[in-house]
Amino acid sequence: MAITLITTGSGTASATTVSCSPGATIPTGSCIVLGLAIKTTTSTVSSVADGGNSYVQQVSVNNGTTIRCEQWAAVNTTVQLTTSSTITVTLAATAKVALVMAAYSGVIATGSSHNSNTTSAANPTLTKALAQWEAWAVTIFAGSGTGTFSSTAGKGTLEVSAVTSGGAAGTNGGAGLVDWPGTGPTTPTLGCTNADTTWAMVSTELDANNVSPYQNTNLDANLNVLLRM
Repeated sequence: MAITLITTGSGTASATTVSCSPGATIPTGSCIVLGLAIKTTTSTVSSVADGGNSYVQQVSVNNGTTIRCEQWAAVNTTVQLTTSSTITVTLAATAKVALVMAAYSGVIATGSSHNSNTTSAANPTLTKALAQWEAWAVTIFAGSGTGTFSSTAGKGTLEVSAVTSGGAAGTNGGAGLVDWPGTGPTTPTLGCTNADTTWAMVSTELDANNVSPYQNTNLDANLNVLLRM
């Protein structure tokens, strides 16, 4: 079964918690990816709860003291979520925070390596090497400001975004989730269009559960060695 997008969700808050609800039912056995833009680097995610699934932090990065980006995931979920379910993220301290969520089917694991970077330029990009056949890259872009997110041609699909509000633009932050469906080991550059100029960004790999062992690059190399013996 190839990886497919099931649904998305988003939320914003200026508090110690932020939450979102799925736009459609997320069945058991799915993978839920969360991305957060936290408008301070003195507050971090302390827990994620949705009624039973277990979330693990994949990667995080700060851009100075301005914006923090975190990515979390629950793989092979054991509790079905519906449109009335709530995914709640708790922070260590009050902050303005934007939350984005995407759920996928056909995922067996997240990749063992993750990317992170920062930039001080508009329209950020991040390159992610995909090791497995049919793997997807999922990148979270966290920006300081109130800029509008949109997809950048040839740099993946912006699935969902969220931007906080209230006060001056510089006191707010936004998060965008961009994905790239892979067809083989490749190194795509993902990006989004947004005029904000302070960014923290992270990316992880979603590995498909239907990949033939002969498509695994490491196994290919081992098989070639055996055939030459």
